[in-house]
Amino acid sequence: INVTYEKSCITIETPNITATPICAGSTATLTLNNKQDGVTYTLGGTPIFTDGTTHTVNPDRTTTYTITATSTNSCDANQEETANVTVTVNAIPTLSPSVTVNSICEGETKTITVNTNATSIKWYKNETLIEDQTTASLSITTAGTYKVVVSNASGCSKEMSFPVANAFGSDITPTITGSASVQSGATNIT
Repeated sequence: INVTYEKSCITIETPNITATPICAGSTATLTLNNKQDGVTYTLGGTPIFTDGTTHTVNPDRTTTYTITATSTNSCDANQEETANVTVTVNAIPTLSPSVTVNSICEGETKTITVNTNATSIKWYKNETLIEDQTTASLSITTAGTYKVVVSNASGCSKEMSFPVANAFGSDITPTITGSASVQSGATNIT
């Protein structure tokens, strides 16, 4: 009796790859939603998805990636399937200081101003949100660490901090130099 075992072949599916938009400077994750056993997936000739269903890329601009699926056990020896996936890279809003404040005296009012093209602006003092402050300028009357967080319609954000000290801080101890003496009959200390 002759027994012949036939190894089943693979019909390669077109890779179903997804990716979410990112902000400039971030990494993106490609996700394979229909991984097949016995199929090799490559990007630019380099195998990917070897240990799972995700692969990280670092585009500096909106980029389209082509993933190729092949198998040595394909039902069609020449079969390969490709899929394109585009990673959208959104710009981070611009942010730069225009008017800064280093210190403030009691009773003073000063203004911090930034330049930005953002659509949303939030100000914080010592990490606490300052309510109803949504413009590029912030008037301050006390010392503290002020921070502005700006974001755009794509959800990308940028932040900048402004430490503002007391001009005459409560933790400063006056230092008196020179000598003091009292003259007979005098009421003044010199």
